[in-house]
Amino acid sequence: MGSQASPAPVSHSSQASARYPGLVSKTSVEVDQDIVRQAAAILGTRTLRETIDAALREVVHAKRRLELIALLGEEGRFDFDAAGAAWGADR
Repeated sequence: MGSQASPAPVSHSSQASARYPGLVSKTSVEVDQDIVRQAAAILGTRTLRETIDAALREVVHAKRRLELIALLGEEGRFDFDAAGAAWGADR
């Protein structure tokens, strides 16, 4: 099992925070434009910023979905019969 690196600390400039809602930071990175175009097409985004934000949100949501699937897969954690009955599966 590999170890994961801790995320780098994020600094928040007051100028960036005033310009964008929520906590943001401004940084400069090199990105593969081909993969950005592909991601933008998949995500339906128009700008690099929108694409990066949407991609990061999707990674977080994917992790949460995997955690939920694992939780639902635990024995006794979810009563599928009761859920089916609640949705009218008995009819």
